[in-house]
Amino acid sequence: MGVVTLSRELGSRGDKIAELLAEKLSYRFVNKAEIERVLREDGVPDSSFEKYDEKSPGFWHRFSRDRDRYLHLLSYTVSRFAYEGDCVILGRGSQVLLARFPSILNLRVTAPFDLRVELVARQFGRTYQEAEHMVHHSDRERAGFHRFFFSESWTNTELYDLVLSTEYLNEEAAVDLICHALAALQRPEYVRETERKLANLFLEMQVITRIIYIDGLPVQNLTVTAENGTVNLRGMVSAEEDVAIVEQSARRVEGVNTVHSSIYYVPPNSSIR
Repeated sequence: MGVVTLSRELGSRGDKIAELLAEKLSYRFVNKAEIERVLREDGVPDSSFEKYDEKSPGFWHRFSRDRDRYLHLLSYTVSRFAYEGDCVILGRGSQVLLARFPSILNLRVTAPFDLRVELVARQFGRTYQEAEHMVHHSDRERAGFHRFFFSESWTNTELYDLVLSTEYLNEEAAVDLICHALAALQRPEYVRETERKLANLFLEMQVITRIIYIDGLPVQNLTVTAENGTVNLRGMVSAEEDVAIVEQSARRVEGVNTVHSSIYYVPPNSSIR
């Protein structure tokens, strides 16, 4: 089971490298369109898709009420693709969501600024000044997206197993290097640990989806952890009968064997100390 996340700068040829890599490995290519397909399956209207993108904090604050829903949907879809395996996931903070999974290769593709501008100018038929503005804008937006959703720096090298500059590497050479790096991470003990952690993460996302987005239960501060089919719930409800309903909702998720609940009833207007 191989999984690669690929973060790239505009004009670094990272998009093309991701496509060629997926093609060479016969992996699923998970780009914006594939993420949107899953969001559509989850009932997100098409008109909302432009909001669900790598935008800056100023943009997202205008849609702050959608933030938690979007972040959950993003976490759910990324964990689902990774759990199913054999995929190349392009952008969307996937390198943060899938950090510290030992057999997953988190990759960043860069290039010198001037070369990026020249490529964007040729690719989009723009002047150098127009392309320079596009590159600056893209960098700001992607950096803002990572800060707002993950409190993380997009350029933090600790997020990545491999950082490639395409100043001198062509796409084919880059793909070959990535394949070697991915193969080096497929040690049996790494794969077993990754499979275990992905199974737990995906189960956590499924339980949250069931409780909040399918059953629509009003749980505040819900957190879910899972380990080998045992699920731990924490949160608060304002109706006493909802405590049992939330637990029943979690038990309906396939793969859940045991539920340990710390869902508390907190009467409306009560103060918590």
